[in-house]
Formats: sequence, structure tokens, C-alpha cells
Amino acid sequence: MAIKAEISTKTPCEVVVKASVGQEELKAAYESSLLRNSKMVELPGFRRGKAPRSMVEAKFKEYFEQEAMDDMINKVVKSLVKQYRLHVVTEMSMKDKPVYPAEGDMTFEVEFEVAPKVENIDYTGLKLKGRKTEVTDEEVTKEIALAAERFATYEEIKTDRPAQFGDWSVCTYKATLGEKEVFKRDSAWVEVAQDRNTPAPGFCAEIAGMKKGETKTFELNSGADFFMKEYRDQKLTFTVTLESIRERSVPEVNDELAAKIDPNIKTVDELRVKVKEAFTQNKAEIEQNRLCELAREQLVKNNPIPLPPYFVQAQTNNILRRELENKVRGGMKEEELQKEAEKIKPQCEERAKTDVAAEFIVGYIADKEKILLTADDIMPRLQEYARMFGRPVQWVFRMFEQSGKLDELRSGILQEKTLRFVVSKAEVTEQ
Repeated sequence: MAIKAEISTKTPCEVVVKASVGQEELKAAYESSLLRNSKMVELPGFRRGKAPRSMVEAKFKEYFEQEAMDDMINKVVKSLVKQYRLHVVTEMSMKDKPVYPAEGDMTFEVEFEVAPKVENIDYTGLKLKGRKTEVTDEEVTKEIALAAERFATYEEIKTDRPAQFGDWSVCTYKATLGEKEVFKRDSAWVEVAQDRNTPAPGFCAEIAGMKKGETKTFELNSGADFFMKEYRDQKLTFTVTLESIRERSVPEVNDELAAKIDPNIKTVDELRVKVKEAFTQNKAEIEQNRLCELAREQLVKNNPIPLPPYFVQAQTNNILRRELENKVRGGMKEEELQKEAEKIKPQCEERAKTDVAAEFIVGYIADKEKILLTADDIMPRLQEYARMFGRPVQWVFRMFEQSGKLDELRSGILQEKTLRFVVSKAEVTEQ
């Protein structure tokens, strides 16, 4: 068989294949392409698949040649991948596009990335520093107090006293810039708080001291975070009419309130038991996730492996994109994004290297320990997303499937399951 191929490594994760294919093999691939495709060719005056070869070749010869070359390239590469037991992780890239030779051999050179060789990973007996997860009575009391906040009432002040910090006000207000009205709010509820900077810094300080029915006009700088971008950092004129002042009242924690917080219980004592159980479970879950992250970091630090450059670059780009999207949502201006991207890219690349290394190392552990996913592993995550989106589980499953994110979801869950196994084999001591 007149096929010659050699394989070499550019880096531990980058493979180069140089090969040549003789005329006999190339012609056989050409004939195979012609016969396969001729059955579907339909030319004027002929039924499908019945056109003379000469006419079919005259119209589609270049296509048959290209397909023949593609088939031979894939055949050679596939054979080498199988022979050397390579785990290919990227598509092939070709240095120079080959030309179908009229005579002689077809030569080509392709590159692709492979998974790093991961072996002899010591993943048992990691030394991890744990934190206490006991829940104190004080924490339970605070949690119940937060729950009581949901049942707070806002009673209108009947006296003639002015608004003060800590109150809630109902007011109608508008902002203008010169003669132009920027926006208006009717009967809006505004918390009179010193640290409140909406709609503009200093707005609440102006309301404090006003009385019911009073109208006041004042100027404020809208600030850098004003919700209307075109009016940021401009002096606006506000006109406010205070319609009512309301005092917030949180109910006393008693058996009646306990039953409102949780209809399945009757007393405060029962509520405290239930809150403590839920709080304990939540703290334990948070601690478990923290230990998994510590284990992940240790595995990567203790087991340096070569990384596929494309994987690292792709992950870096994903992290950088998410970070910049968060910056935009936080109010960063478009013109500042490029400078911010240059600033945070090195940190994003380091995170990406950790992510990629962890994927291969944890994957090795999962394979060695034969850790597999079951429906019981996947279903809780789908149910979590279903609650988040307010949709049935089947809809969530189809969403991941159709968006091509299902494998990514499974991979993430498998990594979590494997890291929990690693933590179970670790030496955890309390800080």
C-alpha cells in the first residue's frame, strides 16, 4: 500500500502528521467518490443516476477529487490515532491545502491537539483544612428574624412629623434637565435610607425633613451609575411631592408568626428545630463544595501536566467574555471594556489553565475509579434549573440538548461527583 506517514510532536499536546498517498490509492478513493455520488446526480435528459460518466465527471470532477483527498487524509489520520492510542481533542488544521496530483503522490501535513498523558496521580490522602458547620442558637434566631422581615407591615404615620431616615415614603417625583423632562414616577415607594443612591446620590437626604403634602425642588448630580446612560454625571432638577410617610413594623416572633412562616408547624420551638436542620444542611453543603474546590486546586498544583493550547485559549476567551459581560451589567462603559480586557486577561488565562488541567486530571480519576453518572446524579440538577426557569424538567432537558450544552452539563456533574469522592478519601482537619 503506497501510503507513507510519520507522526511527531510539536509540543506534548500538539501532534503533526506528514504523509503521502500514492496514485493507486488516490484513484481508488476517487472512483469510490464518483460511484457513490453518481447515483444521486440528475442531469438534463437523464434519470437520476443514469447520466454517462463523462458528463458527470465534466461537471463534478473537482468535487470527486476533493472528496477523494479528504477521505484519504481522514483514513491516514484515523489509522495513526488508533495505532498510537491518541485522544484527539481538536479538529485537524492543515498547513497547506493539498492539490490533487495528475501524477505522483499527494502529500499533506496536518496538526491537531491531543489530551495530555495523565498517569500516577496521587489523589488519596489529600490534606484539607475544614471549617465547623455547627449551627448556633444565635444563627437560628437571626435566620428566623430574617424570615419575620417578610411579614413586615408599613403603617402610615398619622402625626405631623417629618420624614426621617428609616422611614418609607410614598411620593411623586420627576427629574428635568433644563426644560426637558428626563423621567417621572407617580406614587413611588422610596426607602429613606442614608446609603441609598437611587435615583441619584443625595435624593433621600432631601426627602428627610419633608412633611406629608409638601413639595420640594432641588438639584442633584445624577452620578456615574445613573440608570439612564445618556444622563449620567449631569446636574438634574428634581421636584418631589411627599404623599405619605410610612413606618416599617416587623411582627413579634411567636407561635402565630411561626405558623405563617411555615404552615406545616405550629410553634416557635418547632420552627427553630426545622430552621436549624435546614441551616445545618445548607452549611454542610457549602463546606463540601469548598473542600471540593480545595481538592481541585491541590490536584492541579501537585500534578503539573502539559495542556492543549487551543483548549486553554478557548477557556480563556470564555472566562474573559463572562467577566466583561458582568462589567457591562455593573455599569462599565463600552469604551472602557478594551482596557479592562487587557487588564484582566492574564488572570483569566491562569483560571483557564487550572480549569483545563482539572478537567483532564479529574477525568483520569473518574476513569480509574469507574465513577459513572446515573439518573440520580443528573435529575436533581435538571430539577434545580426547572425551578429557576419555571419550566418542566423535560423542557430543561431539551433546552440543554438542543443548545449542545448537555455534554457540558454532564461533564460538570461528573467532575463534582469525582471531587466529592476525592474529598471522602482526604484527611480533613478543622482549622
